Amino acid sequence: TEDCCKKLYTMRQVQKSGYTYMENLKQEAIRVISELPETANIDDIMYELYVVDKIKKGKDAIDHGESISTEELKKEMQAW
Repeated sequence: TEDCCKKLYTMRQVQKSGYTYMENLKQEAIRVISELPETANIDDIMYELYVVDKIKKGKDAIDHGESISTEELKKEMQAW
């Protein structure tokens, strides 16, 4: 419970600073959905959100050095 309380306190401090990951995520989802045509169905919405999530995760991976060069990828593909 002590760890849980620490995490909750930290989350509150982040929220007080005016930024939370979930709020940012929610705003991004709303933006993506609002840019879709009025005729978009649930599959369209889910696909767009899926693509945005994958792009964000890819950028985060690159920022954390969790990627490989084009040359390394070519070598891996040749082994397939």
